[in-house]
Amino acid sequence: MNVLILGGGLVGCETLKQLRIAGIDPVLADLAPDHTSIESAVGSRCEVERVDIGDRTQLAAVVKKHQIDSVVNSAAVLTKRADLSPLAAVQTNVGGVANLLEMLRLGDLRRIVSASSTTVTYSLFDRPLEAPIPEDFLMRVVSQHPGSIYATTKLMGEMLGLAYRDRYSVEAIFLRLGAVIGRWPSGPNSIPSRLFEVFRLAIDQKTTAVVDDDPLIVWSGIEEFVDVRDAARANVCALLSDRPLQAVYNIANGEAISIDDVIAAFREFHPELSVELRATANGALAGFEYRRPAPSDLQMAQRELGFVPMFTLRDSVKAYLDG
Repeated sequence: MNVLILGGGLVGCETLKQLRIAGIDPVLADLAPDHTSIESAVGSRCEVERVDIGDRTQLAAVVKKHQIDSVVNSAAVLTKRADLSPLAAVQTNVGGVANLLEMLRLGDLRRIVSASSTTVTYSLFDRPLEAPIPEDFLMRVVSQHPGSIYATTKLMGEMLGLAYRDRYSVEAIFLRLGAVIGRWPSGPNSIPSRLFEVFRLAIDQKTTAVVDDDPLIVWSGIEEFVDVRDAARANVCALLSDRPLQAVYNIANGEAISIDDVIAAFREFHPELSVELRATANGALAGFEYRRPAPSDLQMAQRELGFVPMFTLRDSVKAYLDG
């Protein structure tokens, strides 16, 4: 199996490490590779290509050069940047997926595994919802349309994938990831990691952790997360599994986590941690309006991919502190 990983960030690099353990040496590609961080994360023995997933010609050239048959797509324009550059988000998050699906249709690829997000369900949280939340949720497509540009693009990618699967029998798998926890060498690049970094710096500097300038990193009620090691392992499971039937899967750590739970997990290792929460939230993570009513249902990921989360919030906090 020759694998291309699109997106040389937190999840992409961890996926590369885990594929190597499985005996597969993938090629890594990114629009603007951070070579220093990539080398720090995975070591110097890594072939890195510069590729824009939205440019099908570039993508096809790399696939042909390395005789790629399978792709893990973790490239994305995330929530904050998507709000600032919505067209870039559509070109990358939707156009990039469309390019991969078209390559599947034409026989240039065998399988893709693409990152989606549990934020596609956030607009449903104002009304009674089945718990735990299944992949196949009920949605009013107008009044409950996704609540952000980012979530909209992720749901669009899923819908395109399902349409291509049904019409052309291609192998396209979408993993709906909870908010990813992990420490990136050049600084936090996920929403929960930005919160974790506030706590880590306060511990290192022996100061009070003050959360007052980034309302996107706080939430009310519960949230769900996924350790980057589990997110990467889900990618590997999806690549290696027999052809899954559902095609869209929830991937999270299975815990319902409050912000007090996060603080308590840090204090388990550093009881002296002092926290002052000035930023407030009335809804879910990333500024979404409504509170999460329940975690996502992980049964289909276990049944069809063989994925069961290994890492708890406590494990993620320890790994983050250990660096």
